[in-house]
Amino acid sequence: MAEIIAEEHVQCTAADAGALLERAIGVLAGGPSLPLRIPLDAGTVRTGAALEQTVRFTVGRVKDASGLNDLVAITFEPEGGLVPLPVVHATLAVDPDVDGETSVLSLTGSYDPPGSLLGKAFDESVGFWIARATAHDLARRLARTIEAIRR
Repeated sequence: MAEIIAEEHVQCTAADAGALLERAIGVLAGGPSLPLRIPLDAGTVRTGAALEQTVRFTVGRVKDASGLNDLVAITFEPEGGLVPLPVVHATLAVDPDVDGETSVLSLTGSYDPPGSLLGKAFDESVGFWIARATAHDLARRLARTIEAIRR
């Protein structure tokens, strides 16, 4: 099982960001499917180019390991595509940043590489990079959407 973590700063309090998180997912999706972007940026050069893969998603609420905090649980299942992609199970959390005025959106997810040895080899060579870049892009898009909704 591979694990991915992505964090993005949000320019509003954790309470506001947490309250708007599910709405931001809905805004990005516009329905039961969501286009996930695989950025094609090379190193530090931001080209803005990306491949898109549409995924069906489900959203729910779960408690964290302590049982005290609510998290948004989200599962992504690819729709079609040229290559087999894994189902990703993730949680989204919003925590206060050190200044108390801004927050940090965290996406923590896991997936089993598709296929057998070939899928695992692909994941170890480039698949994990793709998953990580996609998670960071989604966290960034969610953070910017929360900020736009809040305005």
